[in-house]
Amino acid sequence: MTSHEDPTETLLAQSLDRQAEHAPRDHDLLDQVHARLRRRRSGRAAGALVLACAAVATGIFGVHSVLDAGPSNTPATKISPGPPPAEAGWRWESYRTIQLQVPSSWSYGTTDQPACLLTKKVAGYVGRGGTFEEVGCDPRLPKPAVRSPYVWFNARQQPVGIQTTGDGWTEETREFDGVKIAVFTGDDALRKRIFDSITPIVSTDANGCAPVLPLSSLQLPDRALASVGTVHSISVCAYGGEVLNASSKLDADKARAIVAAILAAPKGAGPDLPNCTNFSPIDLLLEVDGTAHDANVTIQYSGCAGNGASDGTISSWRLAKPYLDPLLTGPHQPSGFSDQSGLGLLRKPK
Repeated sequence: MTSHEDPTETLLAQSLDRQAEHAPRDHDLLDQVHARLRRRRSGRAAGALVLACAAVATGIFGVHSVLDAGPSNTPATKISPGPPPAEAGWRWESYRTIQLQVPSSWSYGTTDQPACLLTKKVAGYVGRGGTFEEVGCDPRLPKPAVRSPYVWFNARQQPVGIQTTGDGWTEETREFDGVKIAVFTGDDALRKRIFDSITPIVSTDANGCAPVLPLSSLQLPDRALASVGTVHSISVCAYGGEVLNASSKLDADKARAIVAAILAAPKGAGPDLPNCTNFSPIDLLLEVDGTAHDANVTIQYSGCAGNGASDGTISSWRLAKPYLDPLLTGPHQPSGFSDQSGLGLLRKPK
């Protein structure tokens, strides 16, 4: 095990460097403010933008993140566009209050995945929480023939520090804002680059998602999904216990297909089980960017009651495969769902 600099101090320093490097000039920010004000009718959003502009104009630059305070349901504004786009061949991945970059060729898996369940070698993968069959594996690390590099979010079982395999591979685990991140590679430069890319989510992440579910901004009676106009994109924000689990961004074509599929789904709610006490939380928040206005769509599927989709108005739709299947892929792929959930009820064979 080797010693490291204080991770929180390093994380904040890296964030300040990135924010300073990519901060817009005063006149650029004013243009952004005026453009945003023309699109937004919300007085709260407008006031926040004006305050942000005044702060930059007076030379004040501060970083505020959930590193400084506990979770809050205060809606996150989109003043801060998140970090700059990832370089070619890389992409951003988010978990709770932090985000980092991985090679864009990497796929997705599960943190703490038993070695004996790995059957093929991949370019690399990003692991998040999930469930497995009860198995025992010794040793924990996979055999070289199926060994793949990975980043594990919330790697609670891994000790902080460095562990080597003796054949050139290294697993390094660090803790940032209470989240353990394990990086396992046979390339020291790759491992360093991934750790160096870690930055806190200040307002929204690279895909436009807030680190805490913005509950108070979900009821928007004048922002119906049916009247958004032409859809530009969708930020797909996955939450667990109201904290960010993963995020992604859909381009115009995919976003329009998702909106069309939701609007075509049967009206109402469900499927649910009778006499159920396991009420589904909000699993996904879709932030739809349209030409007429934006809209928020919440999707609930992990319980046996309260399932469905809603745009915060009187409109709601039942869970349906045409819009769920394209959403529940990549970082949002479900793990361990049973028949006692909306997904189980939806996909149960007739």
